[in-house]
Order: sequence, then structure tokens, then C-alpha cells
Amino acid sequence: MRASTFAANLNSNIGFLSSQFKSEYSFSSLRPFLVPKSGGKKDRVICIPTVKDRLVQRTIANYLHKARKFPIYNSSSFGFLPSTGTKDALREVMRARRNYDFVFETDITSFFDSIDRSYLQRRIERSLGRHSTVPLLVKIANSEIKHDRKHNRTFLESLGIYAGKGIRQGMPLSPTFANLVLSEFDAAIEKKNIKMVRYADDVVVFADCKGAALEAGEFVKEQLSSIGHSIPDLEQGGKTQLVTKFEPLQFLGREIVFSERQGDFIQRVSKSKIEKMKEKIIELSDVDQAIKENLSFPDLAQRIARKAASFLHSYSDAYNASHLENELRNARNLAQTKMIESVFGKDAISKIAPKHRAFIGLVGEDLQMGDLEFAYP
Repeated sequence: MRASTFAANLNSNIGFLSSQFKSEYSFSSLRPFLVPKSGGKKDRVICIPTVKDRLVQRTIANYLHKARKFPIYNSSSFGFLPSTGTKDALREVMRARRNYDFVFETDITSFFDSIDRSYLQRRIERSLGRHSTVPLLVKIANSEIKHDRKHNRTFLESLGIYAGKGIRQGMPLSPTFANLVLSEFDAAIEKKNIKMVRYADDVVVFADCKGAALEAGEFVKEQLSSIGHSIPDLEQGGKTQLVTKFEPLQFLGREIVFSERQGDFIQRVSKSKIEKMKEKIIELSDVDQAIKENLSFPDLAQRIARKAASFLHSYSDAYNASHLENELRNARNLAQTKMIESVFGKDAISKIAPKHRAFIGLVGEDLQMGDLEFAYP
């Protein structure tokens, strides 16, 4: 059932859900959706619950957060909580970079897919006792993907997904479960007086000297290991890095670096990240794929525009946001050009008068070198 179909008969459908809860509610299997990763990495599997199940999970999640039922609120964790977000995490990292000379940065290896469900269940039961939501939460935690010819067990295991292990990404309650799994880890870090900023499985800890940073990193590794998780080894070009005060720190898609021109730390979108965004926008110009999805020419143009707007919105607070806006506009123009050429031929654009090109949105000047220097001081 589509969300629009559910909404068309909303009161009746909610009434039916309510009656199911009075007996026993059963959750359906999850539908997999593959999200390609760059660099030849394995696809990320996003698991989509039914409309009814999403509504139930969101309702439970809202209740748990409003009543603060789980011990997941602290000064170190910023991801997937009602009162914090990426911008709060970035501000805290910027503040810490000004006060500490070294950063140990890492992320937890295959975090969601390696969560121990029995450990999560114990955390749920310890937090809620005999609360009526406990059986529902346990059922949600044990949700699995519906197998079909393409998404069979062998295929899913090749992507690191094993039945009975891990929490499936894409469920509304998955982020809350993730924070609950790491709540004792957060508490141990804070008790050790280590300055940390964590956003889901991205972890950065700060220290005054190299030795203290390495020691903090080792403590992070030990505490995660105690609950069944690991981090990559510290190595050149790897996901775990030791960063000095004047080296770039990669965090949440940003590059946090000291700017000589500003005399302070700034957070900007890296050149490589911008190139990836542009590639994703241009990839959407595939007319043949759009036809397979029953999209019209205006539909595809809107999809491209929305993708560019979503990128710009996500990084609107970056130091080089104006540069990003120019680059995304150029990518959008190129995508629209490819669409037109696919339908009307390779020389179609050259035959369009300037005023008509502006009318269909093919406008914008190339970025000048001065702007690039300003974007990356």
C-alpha cells in the first residue's frame, strides 16, 4: 500500500491499526532498496517497512523521545535526536578544534549490520522494564528482509547482512536503537573525561597531545570491542586517522580546517565531495531510465532540481556554500542539456536562442578562479 492510498482512507486505517494493537500487532518483512556507494564499495541496503509499520514505528519513536525513556541523551551524542543534529555536531567539533591540538577520528565498522540483538534487547528491557512497548520493540529489532529471487540470502550475505544479526537501516526506530546500543559506550567515554563528538557511527575524540590522542583512541577501541564492535586500524589514508590541529578533519561530509585568511577554523565542502554531488545530479539525466520509471520530461527536470536543492540545503551553512551553489547550478544545467540532447539530438542546444535557453533554465556563468580561491582559502 502506498502512503497516498493509506492517507485517502486515513481514519479507517488508523482505527484498524488501533484494533490490531488491542490484540497483537505483527510487523511485515522489510522491502530492500539498494543505494550504490562510490569507489566500488558494496551497495548500502536500505530496508523499507510497510506504510502501517512505518506509522507504528514513528509513533513509538516519538513517544520514547518525548518521554525520554531511553538513556541516550548526553553531551557527546548528536545524531538522530530531536534536539540536536548535524549543525550542532559541527559547531561542537569546531569549538573543540580550537581548544585541542590533536583529533582521533574513526567510524565503527559495519555498525548497524553488526549490532548484537541480544545486547540491544537487554538494553531495551533494562531501560523500560515491563513497559507495554517492550514486546513491540523486540519484534522491530528482529525485523528481516523479505527474500525474493534477486534479494536472496546469499546475495544479502555478500553485502554483509546476516539473518539474526544487526539492525536494518531504513526503519524509523533504527537510529534510536543505534543510540541505545552506544549509550553505555558514551557514558564510559564521558566518565574517562575524554572529549568526544559522536554522530551515529562517526566518532571523533580530542586531546592536547599525540600520546593522549592515541590513548583515547585505544580506549574507544576497547569500549566498542566490549559490546561487539570494532574500528579500522590507524593507517595512512584509512578511515581511522590521527589529525593535528592544522590538518583537515573530515566529519559528516565536511572538511574542518584552519583558514589562514580567516584566522580561525572553517567547515567547508571538499572539492571531492562537490564532484560526487555533481555526478549524482548528472546521473539523473538518463532519459531511458526515466521512461522505464514512467516519468515525464518535466518530472525528470523536477527530480534533478530537487536533488540539487537538497544538496544545497544540507550544506547551506558551509563556508563555501556560494561556490557549491554555482557548481550545483552548472551540474543541473549539464543534466538538463543531456536530457534535451537525448530527446532532440546532439546539436539541439546550439539551435536554441539565448532567450529560450534562459526560459528553459539553462543559465549560469562558469566559476571564476577568484571564486575558487575564496572557496578554498
